[in-house]
Amino acid sequence: MKQLRKLLRGIRSALAAPNSKQLEAAGRLLHTLAAASMIGSFTLAFGSGISSLADLGRCGGLLAWGVVLFLLGLLGFQG
Repeated sequence: MKQLRKLLRGIRSALAAPNSKQLEAAGRLLHTLAAASMIGSFTLAFGSGISSLADLGRCGGLLAWGVVLFLLGLLGFQG
């Protein structure tokens, strides 16, 4: 139980006031997720084609999340 409290304190402090290395790591993770989202969007569009409005929504959603995650990742590199 004591180790769990110590772990939770560490997580809380990392989220409340991350240092520059933690911000950089979060930025790298967000950029990786952005790349995966954009690759998924292009794979969906060019692999199976967009044949319905639902496919267009999936493709657009993945692309939008890719842009959002990329921009959030930029904030991580400012630390």
